[in-house]
Order: sequence, then structure tokens, then C-alpha cells
Amino acid sequence: MEEFKKLTDDLNGKFEKLQKSIDQKADEAKIVSDIADIREKMENIKDVEYFQNMQKQLDGMEKNIQEVLTRGEKENVDSVTEALKSEEYKKFVKGDVREFTMFQKASDITTSNSFTETNGPIIPRTIDPRIGAAPNRGIVLQTLFNRGITNSDVIQSTYKSSETDASAARAEAATMAQGDLAWTTEKFEVEHISEYMKVARQKLEDINFILNQINNRLVYRHLQKLEKYCFDGTGSSNQIDGIIGATKYKAFNAPSAFEELIPNANYQDVIKVALAQLEEGDTSDALAYGYFANGIIVSISDYYFMAMLKDQECRPLMGNDGVLRIMGVPVYKSKYMTAGTFLVGDFKASTLWTRENAVIKMWDQNSTDPIYDLVTFTINGRYALETQTPDTFGYVYGTFAAGIEEINLVTA
Repeated sequence: MEEFKKLTDDLNGKFEKLQKSIDQKADEAKIVSDIADIREKMENIKDVEYFQNMQKQLDGMEKNIQEVLTRGEKENVDSVTEALKSEEYKKFVKGDVREFTMFQKASDITTSNSFTETNGPIIPRTIDPRIGAAPNRGIVLQTLFNRGITNSDVIQSTYKSSETDASAARAEAATMAQGDLAWTTEKFEVEHISEYMKVARQKLEDINFILNQINNRLVYRHLQKLEKYCFDGTGSSNQIDGIIGATKYKAFNAPSAFEELIPNANYQDVIKVALAQLEEGDTSDALAYGYFANGIIVSISDYYFMAMLKDQECRPLMGNDGVLRIMGVPVYKSKYMTAGTFLVGDFKASTLWTRENAVIKMWDQNSTDPIYDLVTFTINGRYALETQTPDTFGYVYGTFAAGIEEINLVTA
């Protein structure tokens, strides 16, 4: 018993010494050596319950040591909300510290806490909420496109530009016919979408206000601007290649089976014919497949007009379940569609690439901000929209007026 007491007293002393080394931030090698020494001594303890208590104490100390060695004394936060509520951030607002270095901890996020006089503190990067989430109001295309992540500044695509169709039945030992392929490469540039705003420093103390500005103004408006460019980006002047703006579609052109043959043609009939055109695809290529629409985009006013269409017995033509569909394809409304126009598409024919998700930064050394006691918030993201030339057949764009004129039954 005397020997056991001596051993446990020795261990308790070593624990106290180890804790002191941790508090004083002693050399890492010395701390590791002390831990190894304690573990070796603990091997001789026969009292199981006592051993378990000491083991838990040592495990807890090791965890604390690991945190000190890897992150110092900074708090570990997982969200913008936690960061803004932290003691470190409050000190930053009061001017007690020069840097605000609270970062979201995630394996797929990299940030830097190295600042110069021209740099400012960083709010943790947020993941694009459109990925794996329900769409915000007015965000349509970003939920319909394929989504991809790229590490390049340019998306390079190669597609079949022509093909000789030589496949044919042949007799045994007869010569095969030669079929040739030609390929074309095209590029899609990754472009910036950016914005900044200024906020009085006193507002930083109102966490609800700041979070509202970040989430509802910066982030959501950023996604709205991306949505707009997905429609009308020209592919030039630092804009991505939008479906309509960069002409990544085929104009409405009714197949001959429908020209001037539809009695009392209306908006719904035009969309049905556009669906048929989409499914026929490139009629000049016997080997080309058509496309199957997964969305119909119209303006807000046209959406509600279509919801009011009725048959001769005043029954709604569509939307009996509260959702507008034509031939089973959902109809979406968008503020970025011009009234009287429509876009029918297999939106999986395009890929919206993200080079960098929306990054929010906060700066306190911008321009004259210090003398006006302001801070500047910036948001920046980098994207590319890839629609290969053959896949322009996956979209049909036109006006309802011209479509009705083209398909409406002509009577003598």
C-alpha cells in the first residue's frame, strides 16, 4: 500500500507539473515527453477505478494541448452568427484589437489570417445556399442547371462538329465503310460577380442588423445578379454566356406538322409546339438526339395569364393542383423574362461552374472609411456558364405572338 501511495503521489505531482507547462506554453517536445512519462508510470497502477479517472484526466489534458498547439487561444466558431457574437469580434468593434481572425472550421474552406495595412478582417466564407437547398424567391435557373466546381479560369469543351454516317450491313469479308468524326473545341471564361457596401461602425454592434445585411442584401442580391446573367449575360464585357444574351438557343420554329393547323391557338399551344421542336433536336443530323424539357420559363405576368386560360366550359386548362404544368413540364416565372416571351429548355444541357463561392470580406482601411468611422463589406464570386454549341438545340426561345401566328389554323 505504501508503494502504491508513493506511486500515485508521484503521478499527481507530474500532473501538476504538466498543467503548469501547458499554462506557460512550454516547449512542445517537453510537454510530449512529460505525457509519455506519465503514461509509462500509469502502467504500474493496479486500481482500475483510479486508473480510469486518471486516464480521463490525461485524455482531457491532451485534447487541450492539441487545441493550444494548433489554434492558439482563438475561439473556434462554425458560423458567421457565432463569429459576430464572439468576444474577439466585440473587442475588434471597440478597437481593442487590430485583427478579427475567426474562421469557419471546415475541411473544404481555406482562409488566411495574414494581414497588411491595406487588408481588412474576413467574415467566414459561406457555402452557396443554392446547392442542395430550396430556391430563394426569383432564383430559377440555378436550380435547373447542372452544377460543377472548377479550379480553372477557363472551361474548355470539345464537341463533335460533324460525323460521316457510314454504318451499314455488309457481307462477310466485304470492305467496311469508313465513318469519320470531326471535333471542335470552345472555351467559356470564368467571370467575377462583385459588389460592396459601406456600414457605419456603430452598426456592427447590432448583430441582427449586420446578419440581415449580409444574408438578405449581399448574399441574396449576389445570387440574383448571377441569375440575371444566366439569362442575359452576353459572354463579353466580363459577363458569363447567358442562354438568351449569348444566343445559346434556337428560335421558335414550328415543325411543319403544326404550321397554321392549330384551331384557336393560345399560349399553351405555342409551348406544346416548342416542346415538340425541342424533342426533334437537330433535324439536319440524322444521328443527333433530341432533348426533353425539364422547365418552361415565362414572365410573371404571362405566368398568371396562362393560369387563367380556360376551355369552352370555363375549366382551367392547367394548374388544377396549384402548379402550372404543360405536358407534365413545370412552368416557372422569372422577373428576368420579358413579357410576351418564353424559354423552353432541357436545362441539364448547360453546366453552371463555380470557381469561387461567394466570399464576404470586411475592411476597415478602405479609402476614407477611418475618418468617417465606416467599414466596407465586399462580396465576390467567380462563375462560368457552359452551353456547348450542339446543346443550343436544347433551348427554344420565342414570343407568344409570333408563335400563335405561325401555328394558328388558317381558314378560308
